[in-house]
Amino acid sequence: MSHQKNLNVHLLFASTLEKIAICQWLLSLWEMFPAELPRQVGRVVWLRCDDTAKALLRSIKKLRDSDPWEYQLSGEDRVRFRRRDGLGTLVIQLPPMLAEWGLDSHSDDDCLSAINAYQGLFGVDVIYNPSGTGLRALRADYARNGRSERLAPPKKTLEPFKTHGPQALTWIRPLADDEKGRRWLAAFDKSASYLRASDVYCGVGDYDWCRTVDCASLDVRWASQQPGVWRLGGPPVQFHGLEIQLENRWFYTPMLKWLAATTDLFYVLEGYYFSERAQIFRRWREKMLPIADGDKCALRSMCKATYTRSFGLLCSEFLAKQNDQLYRPDWRGQVIEEAAARMLWNIEKVYQALKLSPVAIYDDCLFYAIDDMRLAGLMVGASGFLPQFKVKGVYDLSAALDAGLFNDTIQTFITREWSDSDARGIEYFRVGGDEQ
Repeated sequence: MSHQKNLNVHLLFASTLEKIAICQWLLSLWEMFPAELPRQVGRVVWLRCDDTAKALLRSIKKLRDSDPWEYQLSGEDRVRFRRRDGLGTLVIQLPPMLAEWGLDSHSDDDCLSAINAYQGLFGVDVIYNPSGTGLRALRADYARNGRSERLAPPKKTLEPFKTHGPQALTWIRPLADDEKGRRWLAAFDKSASYLRASDVYCGVGDYDWCRTVDCASLDVRWASQQPGVWRLGGPPVQFHGLEIQLENRWFYTPMLKWLAATTDLFYVLEGYYFSERAQIFRRWREKMLPIADGDKCALRSMCKATYTRSFGLLCSEFLAKQNDQLYRPDWRGQVIEEAAARMLWNIEKVYQALKLSPVAIYDDCLFYAIDDMRLAGLMVGASGFLPQFKVKGVYDLSAALDAGLFNDTIQTFITREWSDSDARGIEYFRVGGDEQ
């Protein structure tokens, strides 16, 4: 077992803790690691067994001041032990932490290989949850390249970006008359949607505010080049069954650019924008994207847990209260609406080729009514119209209609969302696909 640049060394331990004094058990774990490990290298044990974890949590309450170990409990997923003789620390990752990283269904060997590969790729320890680790990796990369100042937050409050959060694509519409006779509903899931979109330009430095005077519109072409969030006006945009309300609604720059390419019947009323921009997540994305598209399942699970949760953490109250420099709801808004804009371009591409429009969108998943089940397989892959997608599922559409799905009359972007209950409901009619 090797160590690199004093990163933590990990092992998985699945056996039970029975009739063994806690201090003796901890020492036995300590001795499973190479004796020559430097003091500053953390020894990390990942537990699979819930019974072992429960026994451990009961046993630590019996530790006394005279015992050779002291402990610190971190939430429900980690216990840190420190040797009182100063020789180092032993961290016990409880089963929930294994699940957070998406590793609970993988073998011990695959988990250890993935953890070590992840640490080597990003140069950070895998000891905290995926969101915190992902942002630590981002900081570490900028520090190693002498560019930490790029992460400095604006001097002004970021509340405008928190208040005007990004718009997710979640909607459902009634079936058109020609769709009601189709046999199947096919679902296409976009791989690593947010990660792919994270090459978007984000604002750096300080931001400014601007608004129209006497109802004149701000220049759309200029605004679409400035990272920021914009209040729009104009009639609703009709797009393949989706009605996007614009009047007095806020959109981030990627959606503004998509709208500018789709219609000229809108105007910009005001905005909070950055004059300076950078691809903040570019190197982070370049490291993870080959893994997201690769065949190393355990490492892919770790990367997916990282990027999906890290983008959420950028807007968390936890970071806001700590005045953390990576509290950046504006960056999160740019990434999420860049992903949304790209999905809309995907929809247009399919329509131009096949004259098909989606009947529902659930974040990064498109649902189409089709006649021939074989069409689902032809639409994805390198030669298909949706090369970055996979077939998530094929469903019996007539049975779903009989059960009341897709019979709503509300079809707007705001008021009728394709909800979690909709997503669960359609699963009753699955007849094929890659995942349950």
